[in-house]
Amino acid sequence: MPPICKLFETSALLDSECNNVEAIFMTLAHKLYSKQPLRVVSVEGERVPRLVTLSRQKRSNNINHDSCLCS
Repeated sequence: MPPICKLFETSALLDSECNNVEAIFMTLAHKLYSKQPLRVVSVEGERVPRLVTLSRQKRSNNINHDSCLCS
């Protein structure tokens, strides 16, 4: 079974929230550099962790420049 990746969720839509992204990156970089396990912090009211499966979709040749690149 492959190792489970921890999920960090944040938003950098506003400039005031950019520090969250940098803080998460620095936490991950520090943990990877020092090879320490990440401590899981549970969210109040959250049930058991969910498994999310990501599948790669084939890109179409028709590029819509008005659409989000994430879709």
